[in-house]
Amino acid sequence: VASSMIIEGEARNKAAQMMSDKFGQDLALLQEKVKFSNALKAQTLVISGDNTIGKNNVGLGYATLKCNTTGKNNIAIGNVALQNTTYGSNNVAQGYYALNNNTGGNSNFAQGYYSLFKNTTGYNNFAVGYYTLYGNTTGINNFAVGYSSMCNNTIGCTICSSI
Repeated sequence: VASSMIIEGEARNKAAQMMSDKFGQDLALLQEKVKFSNALKAQTLVISGDNTIGKNNVGLGYATLKCNTTGKNNIAIGNVALQNTTYGSNNVAQGYYALNNNTGGNSNFAQGYYSLFKNTTGYNNFAVGYYTLYGNTTGINNFAVGYSSMCNNTIGCTICSSI
């Protein structure tokens, strides 16, 4: 025996609102699953950001790899790490604002708060520590380890180091 109930007035409105809220939550969850699934299909996992065409990238943190379009093989961990990279490849950035302004620099390693922050097209740079190589923009083949090491370097030199 089937039974039915008619809901009217305020109760009907509340029931409709509850169903609408539940549908909205389910839809939002589904959208996140699709985004994650599509990211995996592109061989890219970006937890935050809007990676478009680049492949084999990993971004974890708010706005990581946000502007990446064609860059490949990048790893960004930490809020705003590698945020402005558009076509740079083979970079590793770990830390708040690490390699933030990098647009096309390749093969850079930045670990630490604001390390290689201003780098735009510099390549083959290694920076470990708070503010290391902070001002580097186009310098190449630099090696800096330690608090603020080479922080004022801008265009740098070939095979410079500071420990």
